[in-house]
Amino acid sequence: MKAFYAGIIIGLGAFANLAVGGGILGAAIFSFALLTICALQYDLFTGKVGAVIFKEYKLSKFVLAYPLNMLGIAFVAAISSFAPGAKDIIAAASNITVLRIANPWWINILMGIICGMCVQIAVSGWKATKQPLVVMLPVIVFVVGKTNHCIADMYYVLMSVPQLGPAGLITIVWTTIGNIIGAAILSLAQAYDLRKRQAVDGNKS
Repeated sequence: MKAFYAGIIIGLGAFANLAVGGGILGAAIFSFALLTICALQYDLFTGKVGAVIFKEYKLSKFVLAYPLNMLGIAFVAAISSFAPGAKDIIAAASNITVLRIANPWWINILMGIICGMCVQIAVSGWKATKQPLVVMLPVIVFVVGKTNHCIADMYYVLMSVPQLGPAGLITIVWTTIGNIIGAAILSLAQAYDLRKRQAVDGNKS
């Protein structure tokens, strides 16, 4: 259920981002979604790549987190489609989805890589410091930079269905690949740095 709850929280963050018109304010509000997930130790797919690499999280749970995150997103999308400002939210979601559709597949992967790195910075930063700003700032960067987050993007795709239909779904595939690559790059770099420091400490002793 932790993965389902994580999907709901990301969905609420995406909803709030669109409701306030995006921008810095929307990004800052959205950042509280990942901060909440980190604080409550819920299972967000994009935030668990590093944990899998460090063998702190089972691969089977990682794979299961993806559909459960998406289920949580769908739950929020279904409810928020009845919000008083739903028309404006649908229009804003459609604008984001149109941007994703217009991108070549490799651009969606690259933007997913940037986002994946930001998420990994936020998650590992929280683990090391428990400081909210360490989580919030990387999230603000990837939202303001209009990069791709597969779980949040699913909210935008689902909300844009009334205008665009399911055309945005294929972009989620490329975004997911990019998110995994981005988080893995930083996780592997962190693992290498950790082993190097352990080796130095071992030689000193």
